[in-house]
Amino acid sequence: MEFQDLRLFVSVVDKGSFTRAAEQEDLPTSTLSRRLRKLEDELGVRLLERTTRRVHLTELGEEFYQRSLQILEEVDSTRSALKQKQDKPSGRLRVYAPTEFTRVHFQEIIPAFAEAYPEITLELFTTDGGHNVVDTRVDVMIHIEEPQDSSYIGRVLTTATTNYYASTDYIRKFGRPEKPDDLLEHECILEAYNPHQYDRWFFPEKGKEYSIRVEGRYVTDSTYMALSLVERGLGCSMLPDYICRQGLADGRLVKLFNGRYEISHNIYVLYPSRRYVPSKVRVFLAFLEENFPGAL
Repeated sequence: MEFQDLRLFVSVVDKGSFTRAAEQEDLPTSTLSRRLRKLEDELGVRLLERTTRRVHLTELGEEFYQRSLQILEEVDSTRSALKQKQDKPSGRLRVYAPTEFTRVHFQEIIPAFAEAYPEITLELFTTDGGHNVVDTRVDVMIHIEEPQDSSYIGRVLTTATTNYYASTDYIRKFGRPEKPDDLLEHECILEAYNPHQYDRWFFPEKGKEYSIRVEGRYVTDSTYMALSLVERGLGCSMLPDYICRQGLADGRLVKLFNGRYEISHNIYVLYPSRRYVPSKVRVFLAFLEENFPGAL
């Protein structure tokens, strides 16, 4: 049974005539008649008594007509509700971002978005380890570096840079590394969440990339823990510039190699599909783009 045939059946009953119903539905009368006969065959029930002047419902046809009206009304109501939600930002919005990214960059943006769109219920997930956007029904995900799964729609939100840092106390005690190989003689603090080999540090220069394998007593999956260990004078580390600016300004930190080996990372915002993107997602993406700087 095809859903559209219910509409055709109701139209014939309401108009009391195949001819008038066919005109309304913009169908040949023969096509309309054939489809309703097919409907009756599928149901195994005679729905209509046809005369030369008018169409009459059978007893079972009357029951089917009432049920068809209920079904069509429910479908129309559902379609209207979905369209309203699609057009008007509302409903539940599930967002995932790495914990430490959220700590720095979402402290102001999320409350501001919530105030701007009071009919959206926000669910913000910050557990590290990553989320599958589709499997966990996350609407939007912040992803550091380019995602490998091409099924997600991604756009660059902003760019972050990393550099090599040590504390002024560490430099005072152990000296300043002047070139990358000098780090082999220094204590290094490693970040285990790095998608590459976390004990291999990279030094791009003039279109080429040199790397060394470093060792250290400290390995952490927390950028802020790595920063804390660096500020305590326990070693050198590769850190995002945006969390080191205050330490540089206060004189606690030193940027090694004068920023010569700065590495740039794109930060992406991902969502599951390009077709029929809900308005709640559209306005959140627009809000992020409007409020994020081009570079962190």
